[in-house]
Amino acid sequence: MQIRSHEDIRDFIVRLEHRFPVDKWEVNDIHVWPYLRIKLFIHLIQYLDKDVGFVQSGLQKKVEVKNERRQDILKRLSGIIQTLVFLNKKWSAKLLFFSLDMHRVKYNGLYLNRFFDVMVEEYQLQEEVLTFEIKNISKPVYNADRVVHLPTFIHSYKDFLKIKKRLFLSSRQVSKAQMPNFSEFLEVLEQEEIETGTLNFDLKAIASWSEKVKGVSGFFLKLFKRIKPEKILFLSYYGFDDISAAIYAANKLNIKTIDFQHGPQTNVHMAYAHWTKVPREGFNIMPTEYWCWDKKSAASILDWSAKTEINALIKGQPWLTFCTKFYKKTSLESNKILYSLQLFSPSTMTDVFPETLIDAIKNLDFNWTLRLHPRNSLSSAKILDYLLKKGGKIERIVVENPKDNPLPMSLLKSRLHITNYSGCLIEAVQMRVPSIIIDSTGEAIYRNYIDGDLVVYKNKFDHDFEGFLKKHVEQVSKARKLNLHKIPNPLY
Repeated sequence: MQIRSHEDIRDFIVRLEHRFPVDKWEVNDIHVWPYLRIKLFIHLIQYLDKDVGFVQSGLQKKVEVKNERRQDILKRLSGIIQTLVFLNKKWSAKLLFFSLDMHRVKYNGLYLNRFFDVMVEEYQLQEEVLTFEIKNISKPVYNADRVVHLPTFIHSYKDFLKIKKRLFLSSRQVSKAQMPNFSEFLEVLEQEEIETGTLNFDLKAIASWSEKVKGVSGFFLKLFKRIKPEKILFLSYYGFDDISAAIYAANKLNIKTIDFQHGPQTNVHMAYAHWTKVPREGFNIMPTEYWCWDKKSAASILDWSAKTEINALIKGQPWLTFCTKFYKKTSLESNKILYSLQLFSPSTMTDVFPETLIDAIKNLDFNWTLRLHPRNSLSSAKILDYLLKKGGKIERIVVENPKDNPLPMSLLKSRLHITNYSGCLIEAVQMRVPSIIIDSTGEAIYRNYIDGDLVVYKNKFDHDFEGFLKKHVEQVSKARKLNLHKIPNPLY
């Protein structure tokens, strides 16, 4: 099999689903196909773009000093006690949010979640919600009294489970697997020369993963029973084992689980599209409802969920509405171009800034704003230094950090938006900002959005790119007629 595009990945995964009873695969009562499918999808995406990825080291330094070990044990025991106290605390909240720090922006001196907190602010729901931060917390944080740093308690709960297993050997969980035709599935992957070793797709590894998820779900079962929320909203239901555990626990308690769209949900995004074999009630580590920005995003889900109890609702992008409501004085700058960037590394700089694009920056009379990805690791100085060495007019270039300036404000100021395949494309469409997709991957992902008017495609490597860009900017309308959804009330 040759993987040359996102469509190839989609078609390959769909073929696997048709061939194998993936909806029947369970280990320790957990549906494992969503975990395997998304892991395979991300693996193949990284195969397409080998230079951009994340390497995690499994090496840990051993603590040699006994006093340090003793202090570590005392710290762990203290953490376990704090976690048990936390689980027995009297909470009251109708809504639970699971949030990522990368989605926070500074507003009135506080870091607020641009998807969840704007709904809280709009409807004054501060006392009705609890927000669980999955990783870090930027401080000062909005609605701080109702924000919980989840890793603090999850790590201690895992320590508690380890101690429990050592003290009570009978509590060790025996893996129960129902994986018909799984060995044949692995053989197909091997025949297609997909390296399953790095995927850890053997039954032992899958059983270990499911045991961890099942174990941590105990934390959430206790927590949710205590709080009794009506709904739980997640920004990205996939990618974190602890979130799988939370969704599993909530579904077990019949609490509504909702994925709130945070980026592209197109027909080649295999966390959202083309699920061909799904239990009627859904997989137990996936949400039962999806809140989408627009019709095209919802369509990716509704196409496969029609025969299930899963639903997709169009709720709009509340941050866009919120910003345009409070920043009405923002005016368009007729010569500004916004370039929304992906995650990239120094080795892929020539792909992000090919000679054709650099020529356009040098020769055309425009000011350029390069908007970084929220998880960007490259410094602005390195980017500007690269462009300077290539002859770019860096006095006309601004590198923008997402936390420093809201995306809607940058879009409102821009005459034109260009991107490779950033999710900013969907938000630009909603704000009626003309966009050019300049990468073949973006053309595949956003094919349903390309209309030849508001959104066009022009490959950045084409020899006439500069001329096309100049002509296109002259043709696009300066008028902005916004048609945004009302900020949704998450309680209804």
